[in-house]
Amino acid sequence: MWINFKKIIWKLRGVLIVVPATTGILLGLRFAGVLQPLELALYDLFFQWRPTEAKDERIVIVAINETDIQKFGSPIPDETLIKLLNLIRQQQPRVIGLDIYRDLPVPKLYGSAYRQLVNMFESMPNLIGIRKVVANQDGSEVAASPILEKLNQVAANDLLPDGDGKIRRILLSLKDKHGRTVTSLSAALAIQYLKKENISLEVVNPKTQQYKLGKALFSPIAENDGGYVRQELGGYQILSNFRNFQDGFHTVSLSDVLNGNIAQDIFRDRLVLIGITAESNTDYFITPYNSTALGSPFPITNGVILHANITSQLLANALDGRPILQVWSKLIESLWIVFWAVIGGLLGNNRLYKRILTSSKFPCPLPWKILTILGLGGGLFTVSYIAFLWGWWLPIVPTLLALSSSAIAVTGYTTISADETRRRAILSVIPDLMFHVSADGIYLGQVNSENEIELLYPDFEHIGKHVSQFLPTEISDRQLFYINQAIVTGEMQIYEQKICVDNHCQDEEVRIVVSGANEVLFMIRNISDRKRAEAAIYQKNVELASTLDELKTTQKQLLESEKYAALGSMVAGIAHEVNTPVGNSLMAASILNNATNKFKASFDLGELKKSSLQAYLEKSKSSSEILLTNGSSGFEGINV
Repeated sequence: MWINFKKIIWKLRGVLIVVPATTGILLGLRFAGVLQPLELALYDLFFQWRPTEAKDERIVIVAINETDIQKFGSPIPDETLIKLLNLIRQQQPRVIGLDIYRDLPVPKLYGSAYRQLVNMFESMPNLIGIRKVVANQDGSEVAASPILEKLNQVAANDLLPDGDGKIRRILLSLKDKHGRTVTSLSAALAIQYLKKENISLEVVNPKTQQYKLGKALFSPIAENDGGYVRQELGGYQILSNFRNFQDGFHTVSLSDVLNGNIAQDIFRDRLVLIGITAESNTDYFITPYNSTALGSPFPITNGVILHANITSQLLANALDGRPILQVWSKLIESLWIVFWAVIGGLLGNNRLYKRILTSSKFPCPLPWKILTILGLGGGLFTVSYIAFLWGWWLPIVPTLLALSSSAIAVTGYTTISADETRRRAILSVIPDLMFHVSADGIYLGQVNSENEIELLYPDFEHIGKHVSQFLPTEISDRQLFYINQAIVTGEMQIYEQKICVDNHCQDEEVRIVVSGANEVLFMIRNISDRKRAEAAIYQKNVELASTLDELKTTQKQLLESEKYAALGSMVAGIAHEVNTPVGNSLMAASILNNATNKFKASFDLGELKKSSLQAYLEKSKSSSEILLTNGSSGFEGINV
């Protein structure tokens, strides 16, 4: 079991090594804010891709356009404002938002018109004015109408742009320089409108500042929520979830209202916002919809329309249960990113995808690994978009980067690791010491080494030194000579040498090849064993030659012995063939000799007879025949 586990670990080493590193770098970049522009750009893109919504019938905008400005002036006089408010009040709207600064009378005379305006303000409890709480660049604020301030019918119309100038966050309340909490215009209008629905703001958790408004549950965003990094916080902020109205809001101009050119009861039981929409006005903002990234850009958004959109968003949250844009905690987001990084790493490490290609019907087939990653990336993108429609802002940019970068990094690591393993396997069976030396003799370091050779050529301590500084003069001079030969001719230089260091000697074969511009590669092989083997073979050859000479002498002696033995056999054979005839001849000669002696004795005695002579002649004849016959046989035997 442990062996199988180790095999699994070894197979997943690329994932276990590369994925944590890649994910750590990616999370570090995200926490450093490097990915924030990309995440916010995709946030804007999701808004632009949202389906359009029906017009919000609860809100009407009274727009003071360029024609109204030219006719009535800017700001509009108190008298004109009184007429406008009176006409709107007659239709009994739920709440009126006056998105116009009225901290001073217009004109700057505290005359009858101003007193009438004060009386109008005092008689309209559903009217909400504005003030600017956050100071301008010059450090000044814009005060509210003193009367409305006294009646506590003032809200802040401040909006917080991001670093790129876009409005993506909503202020529900903030504190002024005196530490007093001021409700934002949109929140104040929504709360006032919902009173008739018996809906009021409820505190759910004072520690986490969680509030409930109808079906909506609000929680303030933190400085690092979503794609934001160390975002400056002030007041009670939530993420915008702007509505995408195709036809905007019901809008009538100031002149239309004063001239009666409006639908009957257009303001009745509705939320009315009064503001300047003239192009000469500077009250314009950029939202996620005002982007040229894809498709036709929306025109920049006027302040009063932006407040109406935010108010509509809050009303839809409270009454219709429209989702509030939320984010995961940083821990969950990080785990989500890590999860997809592991998926990408496994895809990059999986051998199943190594050589499998798409169907041959594609002219340029792609590996299934790439198609799988693209498919998963597209699925993640789609899921994130759907989640966005449901009110969740998921970390899609770092997730896609984690998936792709981990797959690429692990694929690269496994490829490099395989190449390195193959290279090491090849180098491990090469018993040569290999090192680089520059053309001028500077030692550049080893490529690999055989242990015994490494003792004679220390590596790290000599890198950057001239070879003459750590090698004997004879050896260094020889190396410099052959280095020059290799550089000049471009051919491999081969020579043998015997080197001794610290009473340790060895024979070496040195090969030098050009390996780069003004650089050569030394390949030194310890051939001491080969030399010893060659010496042993030479000694054996000498011994074998001596033995061969001895064998030849012995062979000669054996041949001589065999000749003598053959001669003896031949002599023995001849003796055998001659012995019988000779014996017979001797016997015949002996008989003849005896007969002759007897004949002589008889002759000397005078007793010779004819019979004796005749007997003697017969014996002589027979003996002569015997001698003649056996002599011929003996002669024939010798000649054979």
